[in-house]
Amino acid sequence: MALYSIGEIATILNPVTSSTEISDPSFSISHLLTDSRSLTYPESTLFFAITTESGDGHRYIDQLYRSGVRAFVVSAMPGGSYPGASFIVVDDPLKALQMLSTTNRDRHGSIPVIAITGSRGKTTVKELLFQLLGHTHSIARSPVASTHASVYLCRFGKSTPTPTWPSSKPAFHAAGRWILWPQ
Repeated sequence: MALYSIGEIATILNPVTSSTEISDPSFSISHLLTDSRSLTYPESTLFFAITTESGDGHRYIDQLYRSGVRAFVVSAMPGGSYPGASFIVVDDPLKALQMLSTTNRDRHGSIPVIAITGSRGKTTVKELLFQLLGHTHSIARSPVASTHASVYLCRFGKSTPTPTWPSSKPAFHAAGRWILWPQ
């Protein structure tokens, strides 16, 4: 199920976009990716090349392209040739992910969010809540461990306007504390 076309995403991200190179504006996107190791559906994935203290997502563009990914949000155009690929260039791919996720959530009404904080047991509590609520509610869980992007990937994961309970870990970790994003 396609949530957006790459052309729609380029329009949504226009306020933070410095340039675009779109090969096919109707190319369907239904999956967002920030970790190249988690690629499952390359034919419908949009990769956000996020730079963190421990890594730079731009290093994985070649590998992802060879694996079939054709849509990327980057902070700089990569060198080389990528026939049939689309690139949206922004100052900060993480902020672009946040913007797209927030737009998706706004499009489908206010979806309640449960944020789990603390120094230990977050994954256990997240999974327990999923098991307890999953039989009666549609739940979007954070697909990855606590990262800058996990909450936003979770928000994008549910596109239905029916009541949904995203259960996710906090947005990011700084100075020994979990900091929640503004809603």
